[in-house]
Amino acid sequence: MPGRRRLAGGLLGACLVPRALGATPMRVRHNFALGPEDHGLSFREEVLQLLLDRSRERFGDYEMHYAGRVSQSRAFRELAEGRLDVIGTATSVERERLATPIRCCLYRGLMGVRTGVGLPERVRALDAGDDTLERLRQLRLGVGHDWPIAQAHRDAGLNVVGILHFDAGVKRLRLGGMDLISQSVVEAPFMCAKHGLAMISRWALFMPHPYYFFVARDNPRLAARLTLGFTVALRDGSFDALFRRRVLPQLQAAQLDRRLIHRFPNQDLPAATPWRQAALWHPFVLEQMERLG
Repeated sequence: MPGRRRLAGGLLGACLVPRALGATPMRVRHNFALGPEDHGLSFREEVLQLLLDRSRERFGDYEMHYAGRVSQSRAFRELAEGRLDVIGTATSVERERLATPIRCCLYRGLMGVRTGVGLPERVRALDAGDDTLERLRQLRLGVGHDWPIAQAHRDAGLNVVGILHFDAGVKRLRLGGMDLISQSVVEAPFMCAKHGLAMISRWALFMPHPYYFFVARDNPRLAARLTLGFTVALRDGSFDALFRRRVLPQLQAAQLDRRLIHRFPNQDLPAATPWRQAALWHPFVLEQMERLG
């Protein structure tokens, strides 16, 4: 695809660094992992492994180390203090000031396509009602207190209930403290199956919400390695294959073609977001951006 080749060349721009000569593998500490009851690698770990593999020829061997789960805000502190080498999170103006983003969205922008998940009986009742924006704004919607998209929810006039993390939100749901948790459509099916929840079927929200790898400002070598890894993985089709295998089934389960889409801007979206590079984004996301204007 000519467009893909142009994209790959553009991403390579800052990555022409000498090949690693030493035998010591590059250590890459991250905070990506499935829960202890799960097996295998998380999607973010698989992407990280893919990028490190695809950049091995220039940068040499590597070792991935899981450094433990921390909140999003804590992850940026540990990155700055040298206890983590790479984190994955949604971007914002402030976050791109604190650390170096690798501006290739792991989820092709689909983290910004949100739905509500909640207790099955509550979801059935809500699905039986109307899906107007006025009705949606009456619902108590759980959103992580340190998720960048929380402010976009508030700016949209939604009734936001701050939660520490998804597991804490599930407890609030069961105690009756809110109606739904806002969750991306590429995470909602997995989280519903894991926690015995159900997913709203009549509506979805769209808010521009890229999700990147970030590295510390003083680690340009790892930033160059991950950027090169993305360039190669996009060019050879291996990232597309991983995305189709791990993310598309979740998206298909959301049945977006049956939903009313409520679109809202994200005022905290960095100006450097590469929307013009169409190959980085899912077609549904590009369509919503065009309609959002």
